[in-house]
Amino acid sequence: MALPSVEKNALKTNPAYTSKLIKGIKKDNPALNPALETIARGDFDDQIKNFGVRRACKFLIYDAIERKRKIAYVLDDLNLTEVVKKHARLLDPDSSTRRKVPVCTSEIREIFRRWDRLQDHVVFYRWFRKAPAPWDCDYFDRRAY
Repeated sequence: MALPSVEKNALKTNPAYTSKLIKGIKKDNPALNPALETIARGDFDDQIKNFGVRRACKFLIYDAIERKRKIAYVLDDLNLTEVVKKHARLLDPDSSTRRKVPVCTSEIREIFRRWDRLQDHVVFYRWFRKAPAPWDCDYFDRRAY
């Protein structure tokens, strides 16, 4: 699925759009070096979708707040060291370029950055019980962030 022509035009005419798109693609794999023509050709469609999903999920945090909803965030089985380091998981053992930053990594990092605004709206759970925010626990290393 190649980019629609409207987005291809935006790539050509809007350097800020192109820059943000490339930055989003490189979050999954910093070794990638996407160029304008390879993005427009469709070579990075999977990475663009991943970038879009990460952005959409962060948007939904704020949408829930606008709708006066509480956000329940379950921390079970999350490797918070990987979250802090923005570790991109390998999707295909035969390819070092098929990587993806998990959506939960983007969400938790966004919540951490904006905790002053979000703390009244997000409730964390671990093993079916309310839990403190990860950054308020001993196992979270703020210096790694």
